[in-house]
Amino acid sequence: MSYSLSQLVFELSHHLNGELSELQGNFLMRIPMPDGEIQEVIFIQIENQNKEVILKYFSIAGPVEPTAQLLEFLLRNNLGMDYGGFSLMQLNNAENLVIYESRAMETAKPAEMVTAVAYVAKLAHEAKKRLRSGLAPL
Repeated sequence: MSYSLSQLVFELSHHLNGELSELQGNFLMRIPMPDGEIQEVIFIQIENQNKEVILKYFSIAGPVEPTAQLLEFLLRNNLGMDYGGFSLMQLNNAENLVIYESRAMETAKPAEMVTAVAYVAKLAHEAKKRLRSGLAPL
């Protein structure tokens, strides 16, 4: 069975106890973390150059100073992510650390994605807490 983006994120929000909102065909899921805080995960759908529909989901850890040391660390650790990685995204006039993953929409199944989405949220949440404490993000 192939899922639409709305069906998929609705199922995921149920499994992750997330609060879901939609904006222009994209979705924001607010996932409760074990410490009581909330981590947001954003879901978007794009087409690749072969016209295949790709699901991208990402979570923002927070603002970072893009030093050479941080960039080297992120590049070296990107290989550890199965279908995604670490990136920087310009938000509110600041560089922000983003953890993301992507997969072909036709293979996206809620039962298989629960762990992956929870992992992205957990990594971003841990990085956010470290950044607030003045430590390196990861």
